[in-house]
Amino acid sequence: CHTMVQMWALLQQERALVPLPHAQDTCIHEIARDSPLLGIMGQTRSALIRAMTLPAGILEIITSYLPLPYCWTQRTALIMRRCPVNPDVSVEQALDLIDEALEEGGFVQACDTAQLAPPTGFDSWVAWRKFGLMSD
Repeated sequence: CHTMVQMWALLQQERALVPLPHAQDTCIHEIARDSPLLGIMGQTRSALIRAMTLPAGILEIITSYLPLPYCWTQRTALIMRRCPVNPDVSVEQALDLIDEALEEGGFVQACDTAQLAPPTGFDSWVAWRKFGLMSD
């Protein structure tokens, strides 16, 4: 997330260029104005280019949905090593890791915002999450 914001600043100031396949590297604003250039980049790169041309406030809102950089890779490796020794605890820790990723990604709030029906017995997804925190 931090790297994305740094790159956004460089691209906005035109201090960084975007490498293009089969074309000369160019500034992001030229690419955004010239739609044929977006066509040769593919969907993922095209979406990234469009995101990088957004105003700072909008980009900040988008990046606020990204989870914080936890040590998930290292924790997954530790869980894998623990699995042969204590499989039950390994499964419990893996589920905790999944919960953490969903929580950081704003899963519960997104379900409430999308007005998805909460689990049976709960008025909202937030109430369901509070119950889950109390029972942990």
